[in-house]
Amino acid sequence: MGIDKVTIFIFLAMVVLGWLNIYAAVYNEDHKKILDLTQQYGKQFIWIIATIIVAIFVVIIDSRFYYFFGYFIYGGLLFLLLLVLILGKEINGARSWFGIGGFGLQPAEFAKFATALALAKYMNAYGFKLQTFKSITRITAIIFTPAVIILMQNDTGSALVYFAFLLVLYREGLSGIILFFVIVTALLFVLSLVVSNLL
Repeated sequence: MGIDKVTIFIFLAMVVLGWLNIYAAVYNEDHKKILDLTQQYGKQFIWIIATIIVAIFVVIIDSRFYYFFGYFIYGGLLFLLLLVLILGKEINGARSWFGIGGFGLQPAEFAKFATALALAKYMNAYGFKLQTFKSITRITAIIFTPAVIILMQNDTGSALVYFAFLLVLYREGLSGIILFFVIVTALLFVLSLVVSNLL
């Protein structure tokens, strides 16, 4: 299995730069050590290490595992997205986080990965044809079900990320007309939010 070393390097460089930006943004004279776990940048370091460990396991695990459990992972994340509406804590007006001690867990971030798995599993099925009404309907449901739940959490930014899946579908043969109307719809939605905030 080939590994794109350049992409990994760019990713790690962006992670380090982001971590340093957090350190600079919330710098505290009383807590100068960047690995101080009582501060935001110290906690972020723990998440960076945890993410790297998870990434290593993702690469090691056989791809057939993801194919077999794709829908189960997707369903589990949908459940967590709904659960956070009830048990989650509100941060900056959005109820999209589980509070775990001094840390927070946002299911919406993991749901992006789960949606990609479910989409890949569906599109990899025998006889799949993207241009049929049945396929477009099911793909739309896979992509926008978590997006709608995330909108219910008042986390518009995370929900809009799901429109990026349409660019992948366009590359796979999705009609440009459909992509155009979806982009226009997304822009109108964002503009409506901006206007409502200004009024």
